Amino acid sequence: MHRPRRTKGIWQRFKGFVKLRILHVTDTPHKIAMGVATGLFIAWTPALGIHMILVLAMCALLRANKLAGFASIWVCNPFTFVIIYGPSYYVGRVVVGLWKGMPWPAWSEVKELVREIGAVGSIFTDFHRAAFWREMFDLLLKIGLELWIGCLIMGLIVAVAGYFLTRGFIVWHRRRNPRRRFAQL
Repeated sequence: MHRPRRTKGIWQRFKGFVKLRILHVTDTPHKIAMGVATGLFIAWTPALGIHMILVLAMCALLRANKLAGFASIWVCNPFTFVIIYGPSYYVGRVVVGLWKGMPWPAWSEVKELVREIGAVGSIFTDFHRAAFWREMFDLLLKIGLELWIGCLIMGLIVAVAGYFLTRGFIVWHRRRNPRRRFAQL
C-alpha cells in the first residue's frame, strides 16, 4: 500500500520552527546572529564528535543564542563532509606551503585525500566502530596541520558572512512583520 508523502507537512513545521524559534525569539538580532556564526565556525573545525559541546561552551562564553548555534552546526554532516573539509584542506595546504616554502598543491592531491578519506571506511555505516575512528585519527595526524589551519580560515570567513547575513535578514524580517513577532506564543 502506498503511503502519502508528508514532505509538505515537514516543510511547514520547519518553516514554523524557523519563524517562531529563530526569527521571532526574544533575543536581539545580534545574539541570534552570533549563535549562527558560532555554530558555523565550530562546524568548520575538524573537531569531530565534540561540535555540540564546543558550540554550547562558545555560545555561553559569547552570550550568543544557543538554539541558533545548535541549528547552524548541522551544516557539517556526512553529506557535506567532503565539501567542507576538501577546500579547507586545500587552503591550509596553500598557507602552510607559503610558510614552509612548499609548492602549491594540485587539485589531484586533494582528490587523493578524498579517496583516502573514502578508504577509511564508510562514513554512513562504520562511524560507530572503533576501527573507523582509529583510521580517521591516523589520517588527521597525517594532514592535521593543513586541515586545522584551512578549517579555521574558512570557518572564520563563513562565520563572518553568516553573522551579517543572518543579522540583516532578522532585522529586515522583524521590520516587515512587526505585529507577528509574538502572535504564536
